[in-house]
Amino acid sequence: MLYKGGGIKYWTVLRPALFMANLLTPKTDMPTEAYRTLRECGVFPNSSTPLTPKTKLPLVDQEDRAKLAVAAFARPEQFQGKTIGLASDLLTPREIMWQLRGAASRRLTVSFLTKDQLSAWGIDSPIWMRYLADYVDMEELGRMLITPRRLSRPMTVKRLTTFKEFLDRGKQAVKTAY
Repeated sequence: MLYKGGGIKYWTVLRPALFMANLLTPKTDMPTEAYRTLRECGVFPNSSTPLTPKTKLPLVDQEDRAKLAVAAFARPEQFQGKTIGLASDLLTPREIMWQLRGAASRRLTVSFLTKDQLSAWGIDSPIWMRYLADYVDMEELGRMLITPRRLSRPMTVKRLTTFKEFLDRGKQAVKTAY
């Protein structure tokens, strides 16, 4: 990692999670089985991931990613040397589909692999997807968005965007996708 020993005074690694925008067009127009099944049948086919009903998925809004990048540039000492998992909201697959369903005014659901199907995958299973939320500290992310007082300016507090807020903001994109 060149940035660690390469003489760079300040460095921060921002690791975005799953982009909320990937559930909207143009991403949903990609010719993959998962997107086609979601668009045409209203089912998020969990046939390619080992998610469970209890798996929390970290979703990130691109605007929150930008807010945190700006904060890192504005206050490099606070962010120096950190690797930060970025997320705006933590939701289960069912919660994601439930909120998407409300925004799209259409029945959307999710399916899960059985234990036998998971066992058949063996070592090739992307089991790491179950643990993405372990690399995100939502409280710390919220603190990083607080801009300290400078001279006579008041303190600025920005919030992370919930998935519902993201969907409300992009209502037309939701309708187009579903």
